[in-house]
Amino acid sequence: FKIYSRDKTPYTDIICGKSQEVFSSRDLGFAIVTIHDKTTSHQHMHTEEIYFILKGKGILTIGHESASVQEGDLIPIPIGQFHELKNTS
Repeated sequence: FKIYSRDKTPYTDIICGKSQEVFSSRDLGFAIVTIHDKTTSHQHMHTEEIYFILKGKGILTIGHESASVQEGDLIPIPIGQFHELKNTS
């Protein structure tokens, strides 16, 4: 087996902040994203996505519903649902 280390994975600049793709395979990916302001509304047609809030707080919108999220929250996002996250920290 292989051990993946967050400490050895570089960050990549993206539109909404920085992304650190720690692991990626055909069926699963794990990335740490630092959001400066907010993500653009987007969807994933072939994969479910899970947001786990490591630090701070924000407003997450999935479809037409919005809710406050904070450190420790885990939110599954169904396949095909438009979603965006705004950093309010």
